[in-house]
Amino acid sequence: MNRLADARFGKLIWLAALVIIVAGAFGIVWQVDGFDHPLSARDNVQIGLQLVRTVVVLLLASFLTRWDRRRRAMTADLAAKDRRHVEELSTAVAERTRELGEAMAALGESEARFRSIVDTTPLPVVLTRLADDRVAYINDAAAEAFGIARERAEGFSAPDYYADPASRQRLKQILAGQGVIRDYETVLKRANGEQFDAVLSVSTFTIGGEAMVMATVHDVTERRRLHHDLARSNADLEQFSYAVSHDLQEPLRMVSSYLALLKRRYADSLDQDAHEFIGYAVDGAQRMARMISDLLTYSRVHRRGREFSSVALGAAYAEACANLATAIDESGASLSCEPLPTVTGDATQLMRVFQNLIGNALKYRRDDGTTEIRVAARQESSEWLISVADNGIGIAPPHTERLFQVFQRLHSRERYEGTGIGLALCRRILDRHGGRIWVESAGASQGSTFHFTLPIATNPPHPMPIAAL
Repeated sequence: MNRLADARFGKLIWLAALVIIVAGAFGIVWQVDGFDHPLSARDNVQIGLQLVRTVVVLLLASFLTRWDRRRRAMTADLAAKDRRHVEELSTAVAERTRELGEAMAALGESEARFRSIVDTTPLPVVLTRLADDRVAYINDAAAEAFGIARERAEGFSAPDYYADPASRQRLKQILAGQGVIRDYETVLKRANGEQFDAVLSVSTFTIGGEAMVMATVHDVTERRRLHHDLARSNADLEQFSYAVSHDLQEPLRMVSSYLALLKRRYADSLDQDAHEFIGYAVDGAQRMARMISDLLTYSRVHRRGREFSSVALGAAYAEACANLATAIDESGASLSCEPLPTVTGDATQLMRVFQNLIGNALKYRRDDGTTEIRVAARQESSEWLISVADNGIGIAPPHTERLFQVFQRLHSRERYEGTGIGLALCRRILDRHGGRIWVESAGASQGSTFHFTLPIATNPPHPMPIAAL
């Protein structure tokens, strides 16, 4: 349509020019032929003006024709660009629509997976709006934990589930500063008013521009009850072991005393076998006394442990070596110790750990060569790892765990003396300090390395004696 209109416009320009030229020509002829007398000056001027008008019209028509051609070319070029732009825009819109559709589909799949995971997880999950504390969603586990149907729970005020609504406000204040909260202890209540102890993990995020709070709820009521029962049972056991080990001391002392008295009074009347039997009895009573004494020490780890304080492990190691000075000199052992850290704990008990481990290294040394004992320490994550290594007789790997059980021995009493409680005592001490102990050995004659850990605590634990729980 535009091209047809442009063609008609050009034709009209040339038709108008032609009419003007013909009219001018007729005027000139009329002026020349209409008079028999010669043309006057005025006539000549009119004819000249007529010719000028004709030339101007011709020039104007030519200019308008060229302008019209240029306009039509520009119009065609703009139309082509518009078509290309529209095509590119249509392609971009189609591509963007396809990407948006794929993104919406992926978002739908992700939301479906998330909802499926949350709906099926055994851990209660509650989603609330940060602005008004209203519950937006709870899963089946949360509905069961709070004793309320999901459709009834949604829309409730979140503080309704707190035994103390102020606890919710404290949680929000902490959340505003940190964004994420783990292991927040509080007391919640079910729909029937029953209260229960809970540990919450809470985080914030945004859905559709609305701030939301997601909390996972862990009911620890049963766990705390079991912990209390276990603590009470341990206290009873501690009391029992203390009473047994303490009360057995007196009968053993009596047995040993009367055997010694019997040997002194009737030494001349007894034959060699009788003396030998009395020796066995005295030795057995003495060994039993040592075992009871060690058992008493074992039971006192918690009962008689000191309050934790700052302990320089280097000083504890030095004190242990001083206590073992005679055994070290007799064995000719070579000891080396890297710099040791300062920890929080019971200085006497940690010294006892070093004394037992170094004493074992001296006791279970090889007959050939010089005994070497190396003590080292390094930091691993949130704890110190202390190692006591030796080049002694080694330990068969299948027996490494037995070493830490009470009264367990890997060698005969005739070859290596002892009650078999030293390493069990080390484990109990380190349990009290929140650490661990284990041993590594490649086998017989390959030496052993005892490792134990102690926490690096900015807020060190303050253990309470079990009997006081």
